[in-house]
Amino acid sequence: MNKIHLGKLLFLLLLVQVYSSNADDTRTAQCKANSTLPKLQNLMENSMEKVLREFGFDKNQTQNYECPPSAPLQECPLGWFRIIDSCIWVSPPDMTLDAENATLYCKTKLLTARLFEPRTQILNTLVPELVTFLDGSHLNENFWLGMNDKVNERQFVYTSSGKPVGFTNWLDGQPDGRTSQNCVVFAQRAESKKKWREDGCHHGRRFLC
Repeated sequence: MNKIHLGKLLFLLLLVQVYSSNADDTRTAQCKANSTLPKLQNLMENSMEKVLREFGFDKNQTQNYECPPSAPLQECPLGWFRIIDSCIWVSPPDMTLDAENATLYCKTKLLTARLFEPRTQILNTLVPELVTFLDGSHLNENFWLGMNDKVNERQFVYTSSGKPVGFTNWLDGQPDGRTSQNCVVFAQRAESKKKWREDGCHHGRRFLC
């Protein structure tokens, strides 16, 4: 498969589906941007281009793709945002909880919900951009992620399953092995908001479900 065709395939596989939740119970995936969220759609598409460039593809290699056949997608609940195949909820700026209570709060929003687990580069890239968009600017705040090393130091697992973390995106110098820091957050500074660092699980932080 040549590079151009691979680029088109990657674009189709990674294409972001952003949906508002006040529509019909089910909706069909579309290539076209959702007219109710054009700015958010454009933001996600720009972030997508950055990720594709990291794989060695430029915009010209992906702009002539054809839309895939429509497929029904389960609608996200009110107040949640669909990014690819995930429904994301962002705690407001005035809501901070420790890691354990943040986990429990996600389940009050939706029984099957959990703290956000960034298992792929594309989700790790797009979700912080969603936060910045919803906040209106970058607020220099940490966000709990669904990972910890409470059982074995530096052996991080997903909080929801206990399985080892696969994809990682640590801030330089992290994890630093401090036994008092067993949970994980997105770093707070704008230039490193997609990077992870360890944090004490007892701190009050914003969080992502």
